[in-house]
Amino acid sequence: MQGVWWSGAAHLCASDFGVAAVNRREGMTLAFSQTQARAILDKPDPGTLLGVRDRAMLAVGLQVGFRRAEIAGLNVGDFHMNRGFDSLKVVRKGGKKGSLAIHPQAAQRTVTKYLGKSNLVF
Repeated sequence: MQGVWWSGAAHLCASDFGVAAVNRREGMTLAFSQTQARAILDKPDPGTLLGVRDRAMLAVGLQVGFRRAEIAGLNVGDFHMNRGFDSLKVVRKGGKKGSLAIHPQAAQRTVTKYLGKSNLVF
């Protein structure tokens, strides 16, 4: 069964993980520190399917820098190999389509793990 990868998970935001919101008036988005990123990734419960899904979602967001809506819009078929690298097809802001490679470790530990546990076909 091919399905929506992240359905229902678009509601997550930085404040859910004790991270201060970005001051949009400054015009810059500050990067998370390694400690903050680890705290965010460790928040979902790895013992549940939703926790594995959320961790995969967060790993992709932190590593690739997708917007929340871009992550929520991902489908199982968007995960593919591109020139030997695990990649995600994405529709960016303004409807622009692209494909971005994701770190092999992020792909193996989170995305592939979620897809395997959920029995979704890709």
